[in-house]
Amino acid sequence: MTRDQAPPPYSAEAIERGDLPRGLDAASPPASAVIAFMHNYFRSWNAKDAKALATDIYRFDPGRPLQTQADIQSLLDKTVADGWDYSTLDAIDIYPWGDDGYLARGLYSRFTADGGPMPPLNRLTAYVIKQFPDGFRITDLPMVYAR
Repeated sequence: MTRDQAPPPYSAEAIERGDLPRGLDAASPPASAVIAFMHNYFRSWNAKDAKALATDIYRFDPGRPLQTQADIQSLLDKTVADGWDYSTLDAIDIYPWGDDGYLARGLYSRFTADGGPMPPLNRLTAYVIKQFPDGFRITDLPMVYAR
């Protein structure tokens, strides 16, 4: 966080505990648009499409991991080597994140190529998503980077 940035609205610990205000109505225009973006994110991951993830999904500040298509490809390769083949988005809630973004907090599961689950099922995840002229982008992983 730079000097001129406000602190995040929710700490990593609060996100993990679920100590958050009531989420947005999933049918509301902002929440439904973020949920659609998250489904696209999972489609891109499941397609193992590093180019789409680099150009259409992630937009992290300099100094954070996953800056390039090669960074993302390396992560995909490692995840596949660990036995992963695809993931499912099992639940998702959307919360305001400051004045210009959203927190997508959800559960996902990972599976092997034969459809077997990779424990633990229902893994907790959280993403900060902001709108840019070229669409929504994941700009932070508060449970990863804020610790």
